[in-house]
Amino acid sequence: MNLEQKVEKGIFRVRIPIEWSPLKEVNAYLIVSSKKVLIVDPGPNHPLCLIVIETPGHSPGHCCLYEPNKRILFSEDHLLKEITPNVSLWSEEVDVLNLYLTNLKRFTELEVKIVLPGHGDPFSKFEKRICELERHHAERCDEILLI
Repeated sequence: MNLEQKVEKGIFRVRIPIEWSPLKEVNAYLIVSSKKVLIVDPGPNHPLCLIVIETPGHSPGHCCLYEPNKRILFSEDHLLKEITPNVSLWSEEVDVLNLYLTNLKRFTELEVKIVLPGHGDPFSKFEKRICELERHHAERCDEILLI
């Protein structure tokens, strides 16, 4: 199978450094379908099955990945440990902040052991961080109403 056929089928060979995990580094085949990414390790490790979670808010096409067996959330820029993600106005037809907060709340339905954000260190206790972000945005909205 040539590269064009592999791309068409959504199969990519990738090298994944996983310093934060006991998995170390794996050489893997990345198989992408519409809602799921499957990393198949040809070695002794078990495959990671990553579920794609659409999380528009930070940006219109933003997605996060969730590994339910290892309970890992790759939150990208949607959920960060120490800074508030930028929720900019990318649509005048959509309440972008409400969309962001709604998608953030969806994370509480997941069983998460560790969050791997797009910036900063991995963290746990993500429910507390979600509450902090909700409170922050509510306070900012109240401040704007006072102007």
